[in-house]
This record gives sequence, C-alpha cells and structure tokens, in this order.
Amino acid sequence: PFSLSKHPAAQPELAAEMLERLQQEDVRTYGFVLQGYPNSAKQAAWLKKHGVWVRHAVHLEMSNDAAKRRVKGLQVDPADGKQYHPDGEWPSDPAIQARLQHCPNSDDKSVKKALKKWRDLSPQLFKHYEHCMHHCDASGEMRAVVEQLAPCFLIKA
Repeated sequence: PFSLSKHPAAQPELAAEMLERLQQEDVRTYGFVLQGYPNSAKQAAWLKKHGVWVRHAVHLEMSNDAAKRRVKGLQVDPADGKQYHPDGEWPSDPAIQARLQHCPNSDDKSVKKALKKWRDLSPQLFKHYEHCMHHCDASGEMRAVVEQLAPCFLIKA
C-alpha cells in the first residue's frame, strides 16, 4: 500500500508513482486497495481529478482508546515486514518474537496527534465519498471485520 501522508515533502513524486501504478492494466482489471490514502478531501479530489474511480471507501471505526491499543501493540518483523499484534496473530517462533520491533510513531504523543488530525480531516473526506462509504466497527474480532467488508472485495459474476 502507498502511504503518501507520512512523507509530505515527497508527495508529488510518490503521487505521480502511485498514479502511474493505478493506470496499469492489471490494476484497472483487478482493482486496488489504498491504505491511509487519501486521508483528506484535498487528496480525494486529486485522485478524482486524475481519473481514479473509487468503487468502495471503507472507514474502520473505533474509539480513540481502541485505536491507541491497536497502534501501540502492533509490532513488525524487520526480516519480512509482517505485522503482529498481541490481541490477534502472534508468532510462536521464539526467534521471530525476539526480533519484533514496535512500529515507528507508536508512542503516546504521536498516536494522540495522529488521531486528532484524523478526527479533524475525516468529516470532509467522508462527505467526498458519501456515495460509496462503508462504515465498519473495527474494534472487534478481525474475522467479523473481514466478514463486514467482504462485499467490497468480492466481484459479483
């Protein structure tokens, strides 16, 4: 997934790269998932201006406390980039457990700042995508979240 919001200075270059990828035939045929982008109405308008059609937009809803627990508990295996969370999937291999690292920007101050920014930007973003927005309670079991979102990813034949 592309995440342009974390690198504001590089946004024009990354945006051009993302747009080029979204215009490739396999993406146009099979679709795409953008995680964390767009995160503002301005970014959503940029996508629309450049002809990117969004069939489904998904908002994973949860309280600030639940979001903080998710972010603070998330750890990454630097060997392969796989993410683990103590409340979900956790590696049984002690070697993997030993090398897990907390995600960058998962300290209290960074998480609180990111949540405030999201709460400030999200109403306009939701308005932009109100025609295709799916709200999903993401505070529960991952299996329930996947079941709620299945219609967004399954193609009806």
